[in-house]
Amino acid sequence: MAVPVEDIDIQHEIDESVGANIAGDESWRITDDSTADWALRRIAWHTAQIVRRREVVQREIERLQAYLQSETERHERSIRFFEAHLRAYFERLRAEAQREKVQAIARRRKALQGQEAGMEWRSSAHITRYSA
Repeated sequence: MAVPVEDIDIQHEIDESVGANIAGDESWRITDDSTADWALRRIAWHTAQIVRRREVVQREIERLQAYLQSETERHERSIRFFEAHLRAYFERLRAEAQREKVQAIARRRKALQGQEAGMEWRSSAHITRYSA
């Protein structure tokens, strides 16, 4: 959503009447009903400017919050995607490690059984010295 053209340069907007810099002028005074009316109009105009700027800022805040929400959802989808793949990968590693562990145990058991069989044969043959 684009910012309306009238809101683009609110920081540098020209004060629409003579006396734009009067607020800082200590010598300025209200001297009659006409300048009092003018001062009241200036107060109303400045009040309207405050309201207008608040509205512009609020629209921009809402736009940015919607953008943030959209981007957050997009990145969270990516995070879930990668987490799911990492989870599957680590589960596969765990299964492979478990399988390797079982295979290692089986190899050790087989080796031990082979050693026991060799011992039985040596003892039955009365061989006392064995070098592997």
